[in-house]
Amino acid sequence: MRLIRFIMFRAALLALCLTQSMSGLALEASDEPTIATSYDSKADTTQIRASIVIKASPKAVWFTLSDCDSAPKVIPDLESCKVIERDPASRWDIREHVISPRLLPRFKTIVRNEFTPCQRLKFKLLEGDLRLSDGSWTLKAQGDTTLLSYEAVIATKISVPQFIITQSIETDFPKMLKAIQKTSLQQTKAPAC
Repeated sequence: MRLIRFIMFRAALLALCLTQSMSGLALEASDEPTIATSYDSKADTTQIRASIVIKASPKAVWFTLSDCDSAPKVIPDLESCKVIERDPASRWDIREHVISPRLLPRFKTIVRNEFTPCQRLKFKLLEGDLRLSDGSWTLKAQGDTTLLSYEAVIATKISVPQFIITQSIETDFPKMLKAIQKTSLQQTKAPAC
């Protein structure tokens, strides 16, 4: 049963990362993913900070991050991403993610995203299998590259040993960041910011 809970947590965490503040964790700018985690035992939360340099424009990276159609390409086990409500001025949306982990029943999360195009995607979990998931993706132009940074605070509704959470983050985040990098480099239809 713990294994099933862990796998469900891992899939929910990955789904929320695309569409999910903290300080004190130093990261270097690199075209290889950089990941740092910290655990707050009093609040029972995990802080995550990650970054990667992408040799693409902020608008190409932004399109990859903000496009529901691209989400299953970069988030493992994400079956679908559906916008269920949208601000007419495109400043925010609410999305449903359906996650289908191997050998487990599918489940969903509902996330509210706030947009500052080509600069920041802020996210907040409204409902789902995590107790807390607040954070943001930040894009910063650096010459002909974009520094993509991720910061979030997460907590599970179920009891999962911290070493398993940390191991999952350290294993899966690099894969996700590399997928965002690859998809952004292939982006040809990114609209202007």
